[in-house]
Amino acid sequence: MTNQMGSGNPNAVAVKFVKPEIVKISAIFPAKGDVARLQQLQDLKAKDRRELNRVWSEVKLK
Repeated sequence: MTNQMGSGNPNAVAVKFVKPEIVKISAIFPAKGDVARLQQLQDLKAKDRRELNRVWSEVKLK
């Protein structure tokens, strides 16, 4: 899948099967030192999703 789509793969063992030109792209496979600095998305609670939708609806109307 990674070779066809160029998306990352969290399976470290699978990296040996990925095309070398894809593995070299740091946006897809960041260096270990960079991984600690990356932001992980968190699931929003229902209340927070409603607030975000409300604010986004206001932005779209302007």
